[in-house]
Amino acid sequence: MSAQKLKVFVRLLGVAPAPWRRRAGGTLDGVAAMLLRRRADHAVGAPLRVVGRWAAGRGADALEWAATVGTATPTDALTALRLARAALALDAIETADRIAGALVDRGAGESGAALTLRADIALRTGRYADAVALADRAIAAPRRGAPLRGGAGGATAIRDRGASEVRVLAPGWRPTFEAHAPRGPVSPVRGRVLHLLTNSLPYRQAGYTVRAQSIARSQRDVGLDPHLATRAGFPLVDGVAGAPQIEVVDGIPYHRLAPNLEPGLGPDRVATATARAGARLVAELRPAVLHPASNFLNAQVALALGDRFGIPVVYEVRGFLEETWASRQPRATGGRQGPGAAQARDTQKGSSADRYAGAKAAETACMLAAAAVVTLSETMRADIVGRGCKPENVIVVPNAVDIDRFVPGPRDDALAASLGIGDGETVLGYISSFTGYEGIRFLIEAGAILRDRGRRVRVLLVGDGEER
Repeated sequence: MSAQKLKVFVRLLGVAPAPWRRRAGGTLDGVAAMLLRRRADHAVGAPLRVVGRWAAGRGADALEWAATVGTATPTDALTALRLARAALALDAIETADRIAGALVDRGAGESGAALTLRADIALRTGRYADAVALADRAIAAPRRGAPLRGGAGGATAIRDRGASEVRVLAPGWRPTFEAHAPRGPVSPVRGRVLHLLTNSLPYRQAGYTVRAQSIARSQRDVGLDPHLATRAGFPLVDGVAGAPQIEVVDGIPYHRLAPNLEPGLGPDRVATATARAGARLVAELRPAVLHPASNFLNAQVALALGDRFGIPVVYEVRGFLEETWASRQPRATGGRQGPGAAQARDTQKGSSADRYAGAKAAETACMLAAAAVVTLSETMRADIVGRGCKPENVIVVPNAVDIDRFVPGPRDDALAASLGIGDGETVLGYISSFTGYEGIRFLIEAGAILRDRGRRVRVLLVGDGEER
């Protein structure tokens, strides 16, 4: 199975109902066991065992087994390669990198297939220059003669993606417009604000989308005229095709900029498509202010539109997303864990910081170019001012709760009982995305400590994500 097909297969398993997924995982593991009895490093049975055990809810066991078998010298190189691909499909980059390093040590790291694997690892760990270089080597590698034979399927896509990521990280990069695209200056409509967002309600329910809606409602309530526009490709990237060009959510108009843009394109092409569709919308709406929200891609689009039409830009920095990314990639900034064997060989001085340092530089450049910056806390404001922004241009608008809409109600005893929550038990609730940087595991550990101390508490988690 190719790397791409394996990713699709794992994704389908991931969205299946948990009971069905566990049963399917048990069946796959059973088939793998039969194949592995024929040969301990069977090239089909080994990756099948990893995926099967993961689907059955034994992900940690699956990855430990993959790392042990994949790095063992007797293991066939093709089997090791497929185990690394299986680990990548499960987003276990550390495991894949360890296996790739073992292939390099065995002299099997220069085939097109192995170089493509290493390029994919470099791309996922934010080492974009390395990803491009490795992908170029994969494309040029002979199909025969290397210890591990095989082509470089997927290398071109990895190279193109890496180059695209590098382009948008240049601090002065801006999307371009067609020669015939509308341009300004325009006569702005007083009080009209055009927000530029990555995603939005009603298709994505998250803190990001709820804050955008709440800001727009507040602006409307004080007499402004907010309009919200989403990045090209949304909501198709969420599996929603044929979305209308304009939708109204609780009285707030949402404009879809190129909503059916092909998924999977590089960020430079997505930003360019957003800007080109945005130019037509700006010419129609004539906003007085452009209000992009994180990340820098939205700000780059807004700044390009602002320059073209003579409209000021207020950049809303909702987070330092390079830090969010680094929390999921502990090696990206040379932090808690050292690089794996393959990464150590592939990384040139400084290149491991492509994603982290590049995103920080791009964010900073957008902050400095904006007429004003809005952020969420005094701590974030201090960081932004420390990057060179004038203190008087940085305003804090913290997250808040609408106490007229969210009012504590009586306990639903029937619902509590259906969840196994007894009378008198205190519930520690979490309703949001299950992402690593939220620290959900610490909430679970805290709940366990309290219960060990005799406190009657339950931890109730509602959501989904990579930490599930």
